[in-house]
Amino acid sequence: MNEKYFVAALGGAYGLGNKSIASLMKFFGSAKTAWSAEVADLFKSGARKNALESFINFRAKRDGAIPTSSPLDVIDKFYQIRSARYGTV
Repeated sequence: MNEKYFVAALGGAYGLGNKSIASLMKFFGSAKTAWSAEVADLFKSGARKNALESFINFRAKRDGAIPTSSPLDVIDKFYQIRSARYGTV
């Protein structure tokens, strides 16, 4: 699966902002690896605890959601969620 889909998925997680996403990607080397990381490893990444807890809940609710749909549908859905929460990107 293309890396940009996992970047979009991380961006859709409420509470996981640009700094937290950057910390995760720097620590894990990719958004895909961060998305599938073990909980204990997520907390080693340096991202904020409350942001990670939100992300873990978000990921659990969407387990298997990537990539069951068309890749463009996944990106569109996460963009809509992100835009609704934070305004137009």
